[in-house]
Amino acid sequence: MLRDKIIGGWIPIEETANYYNSARIVLNLHRQSDARSDNKNERNIVGTSTNPRTYEIAGWATLQIIDIREDLSSLYRPGYDIETFESPFELQEKIEFL
Repeated sequence: MLRDKIIGGWIPIEETANYYNSARIVLNLHRQSDARSDNKNERNIVGTSTNPRTYEIAGWATLQIIDIREDLSSLYRPGYDIETFESPFELQEKIEFL
């Protein structure tokens, strides 16, 4: 249903700030670790850290829902500072609730 709302590629900083600032919820997804994705991770090194977007969105004090990363709970309190999900079903439930 939201396919036409998904923006691909890089967005200028000013435009990104406008999106974060005007959104009720920002969905923050990390790139896949496998080499088949667009990150060219030929060694398939598993990502454990959060992306820079996590801090940018938090800086705008906008609610974000993020896929869980290993170090996330050492930086934020999931369910309090930031909302997380582990499956598409859980994501859908949380979006509908929030």
